[in-house]
Amino acid sequence: MNFVRGIALLTCCSALLVNGCRQPGTASSSRKNPLGLSSEDRARQAKLQPVIDCINNAFSHFQGLQPFYQRRLVAITSHAHEGPAPMNISFKVAPFERNGEFSRSCAAGLTKAASMPPAIPEIDGTAKDAAQALLGLIQPGADMEAYLTQQAYRNDTNFERAHQLDEVISPLLNRVAQDANTLQAAVHQQETGLRQRELDAIEKKYGRNLTWHTRHCMMAARAMNDDLVQLAHSGRLTQQSVAEVEKPLQDAYDQGSAWVREHPNAENTGSTNPTPLWFDIRDYLSTELGDANELRQSLASPGVDPATVRTRISGINSDFNQMVSTYNVMQQNKPAID
Repeated sequence: MNFVRGIALLTCCSALLVNGCRQPGTASSSRKNPLGLSSEDRARQAKLQPVIDCINNAFSHFQGLQPFYQRRLVAITSHAHEGPAPMNISFKVAPFERNGEFSRSCAAGLTKAASMPPAIPEIDGTAKDAAQALLGLIQPGADMEAYLTQQAYRNDTNFERAHQLDEVISPLLNRVAQDANTLQAAVHQQETGLRQRELDAIEKKYGRNLTWHTRHCMMAARAMNDDLVQLAHSGRLTQQSVAEVEKPLQDAYDQGSAWVREHPNAENTGSTNPTPLWFDIRDYLSTELGDANELRQSLASPGVDPATVRTRISGINSDFNQMVSTYNVMQQNKPAID
């Protein structure tokens, strides 16, 4: 199962990263379930996966689009567009989309997840609503995109067409944003316990091997991101508080690095075997820790600029998002256990 990607803005939901691994299916039951997880946990993984995919793709796109769309609309209706045509925005989740394929796929996944066992009230109803909102955005979004791209607003009396489309689009964007936040929080709650049980299963069956250290670090990195955002929101961001939330990730990283030093051939897996995921993410972990240290040092200055603090936290979140994107891509073609 994939990690869930976060939103790299302090004003939005904090990075919602939850580690996991897709299990490559084979005829062997032990390969299908290498960790020996319970059937309920495996069903929970299967249910959450399409929600995670949607969070990482369609939701992420529309949450990022919303403020730009609103500013673009204000610029048009206030005649600020006069002169060179401003940059256009896109309601397409991917540039090569023709008919909302990604939104439709996401909506289908959410609808399917809502009906899959086990029932999770915090997810099921919201997933159905989000699916409807995504489907509802496809046509008016395409119409608005054409309206902007073709600069039809220059001949739109009182911007009637713009207002007509926006009456449909803005409420749907708000629904998607609200549903995305609800689903992110619900997935995080579900995944926290699931990932810990998976980590315990790895340790029980294989010991604290490199897979254990990799996932342990991913969980610790997610926790640090969450804690930093909460500290900032509550006004409790200090050198000491940052040091306290940074320490678990530093310890996890140090332990993983020590394991690699004790197993010098871990990276040399041969031409036919993929390199363990640790080597794909360790530089991101190091960068995230370095940025956390810079944040801590900046808080030592009297009257530190709040904008500097927000920028540093967003940078840490961005480090984590890049790491998760790399993890999610690289883990698809690698074994569940290194």
